[in-house]
Amino acid sequence: METNIMRLLELTRPSLEQAYSILDRAGFEEIAHGSYAEIFYRDGDPFVLRLYANSDRAYADFIEFAMDGTHRGNPHLPRFRGRPMKVNNEYSSVRMEKLAPCHMVDIVTDMQMFVVFREHYARHPKDDPKENPEYQKAIGILELKPKLLELLAALVDDLIVKHGYQDDIDINNVMMRANDTLVLIDPVCGKGF
Repeated sequence: METNIMRLLELTRPSLEQAYSILDRAGFEEIAHGSYAEIFYRDGDPFVLRLYANSDRAYADFIEFAMDGTHRGNPHLPRFRGRPMKVNNEYSSVRMEKLAPCHMVDIVTDMQMFVVFREHYARHPKDDPKENPEYQKAIGILELKPKLLELLAALVDDLIVKHGYQDDIDINNVMMRANDTLVLIDPVCGKGF
């Protein structure tokens, strides 16, 4: 049924209001929304459906980053089901695993610190990161989660520095699996959002 809904959205190219109606009739309910996305869920499904604005280039690039062979096995990236589908000229949809809210505020704060300072040191290579105790503390804590540290470094290098996006790591964009694995669901945004 989930695949049929995606196919129906793709074939009919509905307006956003029509898409809401289609999803509602299929038993989906909106469970979250942001500036550029709406998240829908149907009881019992292991995946959520995310409708996101085509103008959100940062999220589209994040999906590509997450699905590319280099990063795909990282446990801190969301599992997508299938490829994104362009619904119409305004928005696209993608299916992503259903996750729980994150309750680990301290580690999210350390993630934020690491990303901010890593970006700074990438842009100012003459500055010495060893002289920054806050950065060293964040690295020390995150070293306990080496795959997370590796992913954050790649996000900074590949999406923030290379593409010019801003980090958007906060408690709303980090979620958890049932086994307490932290998952970054939307860690970057375009400049000026």
